[in-house]
Amino acid sequence: MSEVAGTVDVGTGKREFAGALLLALVLGSLHAYSVLLSPLEQALGITRSTAGLAYSLAIVALTVAVLVVPALRRRLGPAGMAVAVGLCGAGGLLLAAHGGTGISLLLGYGLLFGFANGIGYGLFLERAAAARPRHPGLAIGTVTAAYAVGAMVFATALGSIVAREPASIALTMLAAAVAAGSLAAALAFRGGAAHAGKVQSAEQLLPRTRPPARDLALDWIVYFLGATGGLMAIGHAAGILATTTASPDLLSLAPVLLALGNIGGSVLGGRLADRLGPGVALGGINAFSALATLALAFAATPLLVLALLACTGFAYGALISLVPALLARRLGRETGAWAFGRVFTAWGAAGLLGPWLAGALYDATGGYRLALAIAASLAAAGALAALLMTHRCQAHA
Repeated sequence: MSEVAGTVDVGTGKREFAGALLLALVLGSLHAYSVLLSPLEQALGITRSTAGLAYSLAIVALTVAVLVVPALRRRLGPAGMAVAVGLCGAGGLLLAAHGGTGISLLLGYGLLFGFANGIGYGLFLERAAAARPRHPGLAIGTVTAAYAVGAMVFATALGSIVAREPASIALTMLAAAVAAGSLAAALAFRGGAAHAGKVQSAEQLLPRTRPPARDLALDWIVYFLGATGGLMAIGHAAGILATTTASPDLLSLAPVLLALGNIGGSVLGGRLADRLGPGVALGGINAFSALATLALAFAATPLLVLALLACTGFAYGALISLVPALLARRLGRETGAWAFGRVFTAWGAAGLLGPWLAGALYDATGGYRLALAIAASLAAAGALAALLMTHRCQAHA
């Protein structure tokens, strides 16, 4: 079949897509860290802030790693990158499990596992789009949803383990899962370098020059403004619900419903990327996020809060699948991957600002209303900024 026509070998495409899904699933475990927080604090004799810093460092390392994905792909190929993800990720988790100190946790979980996660994140997005060239947005949305599923699955599994065993056992078992999943993905990606070369030849028909800095700056702003509220809600979902009359038994539902909304939004976001222009898609999602977050700020009943957390998660999931898919469609897969590495730093900035700001304002006011109102305002500004994308795309047409 012709690569230029947008088709690939069916067997190769299915195998690579399965590998991308598996890699996304095991790497989503990074975001199950909250169930390890207290057990690690007790086991290592460290403060809550030190334990929490490991996750913050992981977000920073993940963000930085996405920047180098295109360069690593050229040197190692997809299969080699998957092996590197497994070695670095599993090695970091083992260091965190058996190092016995807060420093080993920060280095192992924060820097090494976080960096491996970023390499894998860029890899499974790129492989999914390559495996489904006719519908790259849907493919990216699906693996992004798998990443969120991984967070849910591993949160349940790790929570069950630490209820009976030391946290070191949970981290060791997670290291084995990451190593096994990465190796299986590497086998699925065998021949990916040659396949990537064929696809790249077809992509000569797509824009190959790097976009102007002002265009990437606008992409960055829209992503940052939209993601801040979602990451704020992810970091404080149970706390937001706790400000209502919800019973303690209901608190665990908050992150679950938010994650379910995230999964649904990820799939829809990919479909929107295949069908709509960037300004319309991103503007609509950010506007929806603004409305949901503003309503959440004033919600007073547990059921309403749970429903709005799901809506907020939906908007966040749609946003994080839309951005890489739209960049790939606008710039071509290779240039789009390069651009996504730069724009993805907006996610890292939002991940550092959003949860911290929510906590600081909660300490100052005793609630989340002000923080959520600010997040809604940022998302609304992101919707307005997205309108500029429509004008930009028309000017470049």
